[in-house]
Amino acid sequence: MSYMLPHLHNGWQVDQAILSEEDRVVVIRFGHDWDPTCMKMDEVLYSIAEKVKNFAVIYLVDITEVPDFNKMYELYDPCTVMFFFRLSQRGRLPLQEQAHHDRPGHRQQQQDQLGHGGQAGDD
Repeated sequence: MSYMLPHLHNGWQVDQAILSEEDRVVVIRFGHDWDPTCMKMDEVLYSIAEKVKNFAVIYLVDITEVPDFNKMYELYDPCTVMFFFRLSQRGRLPLQEQAHHDRPGHRQQQQDQLGHGGQAGDD
């Protein structure tokens, strides 16, 4: 079934696959097409690919052809499946506003502005 799923043939393609998906999970099976464990995994991945296409995309990477990530991701097993997700900027607060919301005491300040002191009985 590995021939039915898209292969990434170099490190640049792997990076681009991850970086270009802003709203879907990128699933990458690292291993060898000829390995029995990978063959079983590829069957499973192929069987779900259509069902998950709206929120995930699946790729295969041969770790001999593309050894770039072997040390970084410690790819020592015959078959490894990794999930990557890059949250898009859509619907997120700008960084300055996010930093303001994340700073200590912000929640207390919001409660004070709403007339809630944050203590029991202050309702």
